[in-house]
Amino acid sequence: MKRKIIGLAAAVLLMTAAAGCSEPKETAAETESESSSVQSDKTDTPAEFDFGNTENVRRDTTNISYGAPVRVEALGQPQTPSGSNIVPPEDSAELSLLITDDHITDYEAAAENFRSIGGKVKVIKAQRGELCGLISAKALSKQAVDIVQFDNGMMFPYGAAKGLIEPADLALDMRDPKWDEVKKLSADFTMNNWHYVLAFGRTAETVLFYNKPLFETYRLDDPERLYTAGEWTTDKFCSLLREWRGMGAECTIAGHDFERGLLFGSGQTMVRYDGGAEGYSSNIYMPDINEVMGKIYSLKNDNIIGGTDAGDIESALNKGVLFWSGTYAESLRAGASGIGAVPYPTLKGGNNCYAAKYDGLALVKGTKNTDSARAYFECALAESHEPKGDFAGVFAPQGKALYDFGMGISPMVSDSSARANGDYDKAIVPLLYSADPNIGTWDDICYYFSYDLHPELTNLNNELSERIFGDQN
Repeated sequence: MKRKIIGLAAAVLLMTAAAGCSEPKETAAETESESSSVQSDKTDTPAEFDFGNTENVRRDTTNISYGAPVRVEALGQPQTPSGSNIVPPEDSAELSLLITDDHITDYEAAAENFRSIGGKVKVIKAQRGELCGLISAKALSKQAVDIVQFDNGMMFPYGAAKGLIEPADLALDMRDPKWDEVKKLSADFTMNNWHYVLAFGRTAETVLFYNKPLFETYRLDDPERLYTAGEWTTDKFCSLLREWRGMGAECTIAGHDFERGLLFGSGQTMVRYDGGAEGYSSNIYMPDINEVMGKIYSLKNDNIIGGTDAGDIESALNKGVLFWSGTYAESLRAGASGIGAVPYPTLKGGNNCYAAKYDGLALVKGTKNTDSARAYFECALAESHEPKGDFAGVFAPQGKALYDFGMGISPMVSDSSARANGDYDKAIVPLLYSADPNIGTWDDICYYFSYDLHPELTNLNNELSERIFGDQN
């Protein structure tokens, strides 16, 4: 039965296919300067399932139906200046900009716009996990970075508490109406009325891709129909995985952070921000989190899911994987007809909430070129901030966007690339998402890790209180 499923999965994707291409590899490089010497951390890449040889998937992006687009809640388009009416920078020094290749806003086009009004800028390329370490390393080597792309991780709140980034207000007049929409989008990164991250856009962190003809052939409930009807629940998703596994499929779901995607469907996050000087606190004992983690543990105990990487969207679905948990960057490289995509399910159904990834910039601590930074921020504001590609709609779902503060608390709590975590192979919060149920119940695991989680949160809150709420910027 397993061979039959995999063979059919390949066939239904190949029937409507055309020319293929390989997935580009990420590299760390500099534009107009030498490459960064900081290396990427590759140690946490999960091993692939062995599904045997896979035929090349060919692509055809014509005449593809992905269903009705799902629109983001009405935040509006920022009222942006054009390159012709942005005031040129008063300082003449070269601005240093550190970014990745993974973003919605075209920061390199903004750099060209900045040059056209007389600015000077050096663009440095890196990977997402390198950004926070690089702004510290560059400062120590006296090759200071002025503006950095937000990493959706250690840069906030940890980077703000440690003085790695400082408020954009030091370069901008945030009272100007043109920044109103950015301020709304940046609310999670604002403390004491200081704006530590300028968020220009937002997408879902991951969504679920699936092989539509496969669902039709095996008469499985179509996720897009369930989502549209408000019936796309965590229970329904789990039942689909069990049904597929029961048919003899070797792998039901692959990709990235599917436990986290499911948990955010509870409407809760591992770490919450209570506002003001109250700071950050643990949320791990919340009943809705316990309910979702119980469902995940049940799937793992019954050998329904496992932490598996099966290549990329197309090759995974070609191998008979039911769902692929994929990112926005991956969606831009996918194009095989017959691939559907939906947001993660929620605990109670409907368009309730999702894990958000923000597209934004931060001002690095100690930047002297503040007027150049002001002009560049305005150039970035002038660019488009909407998701692109065939799957753009599903990455801008309706509902409440939840930010994962737990990924930015401290190296021990959040940084899965850090290895100085005592007895832990990974940081606490990433480990909580993927914890092996064989080591105990969810309450057992929470009780064990809370001994280190709570002191780390207290330390962070004390540092934020002194640096930000104590007006010691």
